[in-house]
Amino acid sequence: MRKTLRKLTILLTLICAAVVLLPLRQAFGQGATATPRPTANQVATAAPAITAAPPTVVSGNLLAQNLTLASLNVRNVELVSPQGSTQFLFRVPDNWQPDGASSLNLNIQYFLTGTTDTPITSVLRVLLDNVPISTITLQASTTGPQTITVPLDNSVLTNANRRTHTVQVSLDARDQCVANQEVRILIRSDQSFFHFEYREAQPLRDLGSYPRPFFNNGFANQLETALVVLPTNYTNNDLEAAGSIVTGLGFLTSNSLVVHTTTADQVSDQVQQNNNLILIGQIGSNPLIDALYTANALPTRLGSGGALSVRDTPVADSDGVLQLVANPKNAARSILTVTGKTPEGLQKAARALGGQPPSVGFGGALALISEIREPGNPTANDMQTFASLGYGDVTISGIGTRTTEIRFPAPSGTILSNDAYVDLDYDYAATLKTAQTTLTLSMNETLLESVTLGSIGNDPTNASQPTGVRHLRASIPPQSVRPGEINALTIVLDVQGNWKCYPPSATVTWLSARSTSRLFLPRQNIDARFLPQQVSNFPSPFSGTRTLQDTLIALPDKPTPTELDEAFRLISRLGAETPNGVALHPRITLGKLPEGIDISAYHLIVYGRPSTNSLLAQINENLPQPFAAGSDDLKQILNSVTYRLPPGYAIGVLQTLKSPWSPNRSVLVVTGTDVEGQSKAMGVLTSGNYTRADLRGNVVYAASNTISVVDTNNVDDSTNLPTEAARLVTESAQIGTSTPTNSSAQTVTPGPTGTNTPTRTPGAASVTPLVTATYAPTISTPLPTFAPLAASDIAPEVTKQPIWVTGLAVVTGVVIVIVVLFGLVSLIRSRRKE
Repeated sequence: MRKTLRKLTILLTLICAAVVLLPLRQAFGQGATATPRPTANQVATAAPAITAAPPTVVSGNLLAQNLTLASLNVRNVELVSPQGSTQFLFRVPDNWQPDGASSLNLNIQYFLTGTTDTPITSVLRVLLDNVPISTITLQASTTGPQTITVPLDNSVLTNANRRTHTVQVSLDARDQCVANQEVRILIRSDQSFFHFEYREAQPLRDLGSYPRPFFNNGFANQLETALVVLPTNYTNNDLEAAGSIVTGLGFLTSNSLVVHTTTADQVSDQVQQNNNLILIGQIGSNPLIDALYTANALPTRLGSGGALSVRDTPVADSDGVLQLVANPKNAARSILTVTGKTPEGLQKAARALGGQPPSVGFGGALALISEIREPGNPTANDMQTFASLGYGDVTISGIGTRTTEIRFPAPSGTILSNDAYVDLDYDYAATLKTAQTTLTLSMNETLLESVTLGSIGNDPTNASQPTGVRHLRASIPPQSVRPGEINALTIVLDVQGNWKCYPPSATVTWLSARSTSRLFLPRQNIDARFLPQQVSNFPSPFSGTRTLQDTLIALPDKPTPTELDEAFRLISRLGAETPNGVALHPRITLGKLPEGIDISAYHLIVYGRPSTNSLLAQINENLPQPFAAGSDDLKQILNSVTYRLPPGYAIGVLQTLKSPWSPNRSVLVVTGTDVEGQSKAMGVLTSGNYTRADLRGNVVYAASNTISVVDTNNVDDSTNLPTEAARLVTESAQIGTSTPTNSSAQTVTPGPTGTNTPTRTPGAASVTPLVTATYAPTISTPLPTFAPLAASDIAPEVTKQPIWVTGLAVVTGVVIVIVVLFGLVSLIRSRRKE
């Protein structure tokens, strides 16, 4: 009996001890959990050590924004009785969470021809993603302009699996047709607009989704920006790391992200709070990165000896380190650090972002880059399907003339071969066979093919075609595709059936272009030796290799913050127009050429003035438009007489020439007579106000809003160098003062008149304002506006241990001590009695 009691006492003691240990462990902290070391992928990625949290909605202000249909590339539309329809697409940005009362506001003009004693109405229907959302009755007595507001269902707009939506507007005016009336509805795209109300979602901080959160596929007239921050005392290695990142962002966003570049000493607390930041530099070189390590705000930890670690696991000094975290000063903004212990590590981290990130092993908030393998030449990807271009099956419906476009980029520095073609797989409703229907294909307004539906059938040679799918092949003339630009394959369906007042509905008058349709675009490279030296060639030949490894960009010896920012804007465009870009890595230097470099192996982009850029001063005599020795004044020579422009006028100059070191290489010079002039020259290349057709010369002068183009390779045109510069000076004076003085018009001795070179004055910005003066300003407006939250309000809440937990732990400990003592006393007594 006593032995049994003793065993029970010991068992009770163990149970009590276990019960006590659990709350004690919870009360006084968890033990460290062992985690495996993140293993680096041997290409350009590493397995993430920390996983980003899923996006949630920020409980911030309700924002509103108006976007005209014109800004979404929708043209004016005319709907004609008895029936007519049109449709257009829009995409909700990735970081928008629609909320509040969004609407589509259609500005229409109603025209009625003919008279009748009986009031007759027309019906306008609006569908969103093929679901009717509004039916509007138009009275015959209400003609002229009017605005129709159609509410948009947020449950449709918030569908995470469908960010692109289709709006269809159709007119039913068959009764007017019977009454011998004609109705016309004109939808003004510049006056019609979307009114969106939304909240910004929490940024998606996952490297696998890069370039998010910096770029969220916003509307064309929405400016998304990122600030690239270099160390205060940056090196060429830092510049080249920034070059990889900026060209990569240009490539991934088609240059739609506005990237600004600056140095750490230029970033104030306010700038840091308001911007998404990309911080570049080795450990210890960028104070903003160091501050994040001091605050333990990064996934990796920096030890006292400078060693990096992840959860107590060392990071190799040669590894590149990418870390994506919330901005400590603003939870709605993000910070990406691109760093490493060594120059080699920094380059690895930067080049991992210089193009499309790998789809495997690249994600979360942290990536370690152990190796960057030089990419080989890609296999020719001449065949592209509509699906590979981002298009599904494209359906056109309705009667009359209907069009749709398939848009695609064509790389610079190449031309099409003669065997290019388009293979269109399509199907259509049986109604169209007898409806006098014509299908037409054109490329950039060059007609390719036109057929009458029903005249061709299934393609018997293609066994993979679904039943009912027809096949049309049309040759593509090489000159119809514009290299370095976005091209448009236009599909036109013309339905002219004689249904009088009772045409069939759109459900039985449709044609569907299948996503399996193909564009075969075989290209051949242009030999740089025979490429004419023209500014319009840019970005060719500099984007000729997919890594940009044979392009050298020479910045001023000591760039100002403005020059640094302007240069990297050009670099972003260069990345956007590099086909198949991967591990982009242009060489960047400050003025002088790097030691040991074979300059004959590089195309050159030189930015600055002779007084600020040593390399430009070195090649000055080779320029088609040289500078006067020892100055930034343009040297104007005509008939052995040298002219000089007067001081005080800012003239920008773009010029191209063969490389003095190799006939196979080219040089682009972006310069000017002063800081303002060189900025104007850079703006010609980066503003988007000028097309290639405007820049067909090897010298382009820029002043105010006017450019002049000269080709010195043309004997007649070369005589225009002095006269064109003089004319720009005169125009600058006229623009600067309301009444130019005579001296302003006579500052340069004119030479022979020669052939006038056409100029181009850019008009308004390419993007139509969000709304016209009739409506509210087109800015994101808080509804309502609240004072910004203090930093303490958005800081994570510190979890404190409740006092009752400590008390429970103490009481439980006392109980277990008593139980243990009781057990020991019982054990001693039992042994003595035995």
